[in-house]
Amino acid sequence: MTDFLFFQTPAYILNIAQLELEEHYLEHEDSQEFGEYVYYKTIDLNAVTFNTWLELSMLNNEHKGRRLFFTSETIADIVDGYFSENVFTGGVKYKYQTIEIDVDVVYRYCELLGRRYAGYTYDFLMNEYIAKNFPPNKKRRYYMHFNRQNKTLDITYDERFILLEE
Repeated sequence: MTDFLFFQTPAYILNIAQLELEEHYLEHEDSQEFGEYVYYKTIDLNAVTFNTWLELSMLNNEHKGRRLFFTSETIADIVDGYFSENVFTGGVKYKYQTIEIDVDVVYRYCELLGRRYAGYTYDFLMNEYIAKNFPPNKKRRYYMHFNRQNKTLDITYDERFILLEE
């Protein structure tokens, strides 16, 4: 720990400021046209939203304060459904099966989000470095993302984290 605290090269501390799991319902709507009529079916699905606040601070740098980021992700039950028309009566029914989220799915998704947010943090630091070292007379047009699987630098149009004012 003492070795880390006295690094002379740039070092950062990422603090999980707050995690919130929000349970709610999410409407799923399906529709299909049969002849001149359009049939609709709306189903309430169980959903969980993961709200995350992260603090990033540079080690041994009083000039740069903490930065607070927010991000949110939602998962929900999966619906596999279709409309079926009875050829004899003309009646239309919606047949479906729901794959419900459970505790194991939530835990697996938390692991996935940990990896994803580590990548977002890396992308933020990389883009901050690019901005600092970019020629002053040139305009940056893109936010870059490092794709770990392909080992490529890709263009992305969103910054993934929302930077909050403290």
